[in-house]
Amino acid sequence: MLWGFKEAIEFDLNSVYSPVPKLELMRMLLSLAVKLGYKICHLDVVAAYQHSEIPHDVYIEVPDGIKKVPGKVWKLWKLLYGLITAANTWNRTIDSMMKNYGLKKLVTELCVYTSKNRDFITLVYVDDFLCFAKNDDIQIKFTKYVLEKVTTWVIGCPRKFLGIRFTFANGAVFLDQTDYIQHVAKCFHLQNATPLSKPVEQAYKFTINNGESTNKPFWSIIGCLSYIAAGTRPDISYVMNELSQYQSNPLEEHYNVAKWVMRYLMGTQNCGIRIAASV
Repeated sequence: MLWGFKEAIEFDLNSVYSPVPKLELMRMLLSLAVKLGYKICHLDVVAAYQHSEIPHDVYIEVPDGIKKVPGKVWKLWKLLYGLITAANTWNRTIDSMMKNYGLKKLVTELCVYTSKNRDFITLVYVDDFLCFAKNDDIQIKFTKYVLEKVTTWVIGCPRKFLGIRFTFANGAVFLDQTDYIQHVAKCFHLQNATPLSKPVEQAYKFTINNGESTNKPFWSIIGCLSYIAAGTRPDISYVMNELSQYQSNPLEEHYNVAKWVMRYLMGTQNCGIRIAASV
């Protein structure tokens, strides 16, 4: 990992931007796959950025622990995590690889590639591919192609993707974030707190802060809770929408409400979203 913030180059937005899909898109494709009976496979590229060529010369200081020669620096031959343009360059590499295979990128979703007859779809999230194939032969063919291009772990039927756990049973898939909820609770010392039965008190009125902000880690817990809400817990979306409005100047009261939401999640951590072909 390099300290990219110290990189001395001139760049524009088009050279650093790299798209990522929304979690709603992942759920939509899962719903489509379950409905059509498509095979689902997870591929994870190992050390993804290092599979891309560096678009310009990059020189770095010799890392600590290695003998240094005065006046000498290192020239990189491969991309490393932390470079300003690394994500964009890797995305261009993936885009070229997909197009060479014959897949077409959707105009409206830059991280989704499909075959001409829609018998294969893949969702790209940086170095993770979530693939949906009409049959095993189509999936095996694509997997072999990827393995020829980049070092990849073939996980197969997804068990966890972006912190979301997948459980397949009876033609349906159940999505939950139990492990992530437990991790967040531990980070904020709430793992042993008393669970609650609702995300916020009924008719609760939030107070606007006209003074100083709290020094509690309000922004951190809001970020974690928002990710959970977007992933598998729409039941906390309302309170998260309300809390997010106070991020510029939060009170300790707002932080306490966020902890309340976290305690509610601890009491309902096994809840999630079930996607089935039919209700």
